[in-house]
Amino acid sequence: MLAAVAVHLFGGQRAASLLDGVRRFMVANSTVTTVIVLLLLGANVLGEGLSGLGR
Repeated sequence: MLAAVAVHLFGGQRAASLLDGVRRFMVANSTVTTVIVLLLLGANVLGEGLSGLGR
């Protein structure tokens, strides 16, 4: 988030097109991104639980 703000502050007009492209990518792939984040969180919880059983 801070990187996007810094690009906006220091990039001028070029930054607007760059950030718009990033925004379009994020909107188009939001479902996939959400699924990947949830899978990683689930794998972490599962790994912590399984390692707790071995103690």
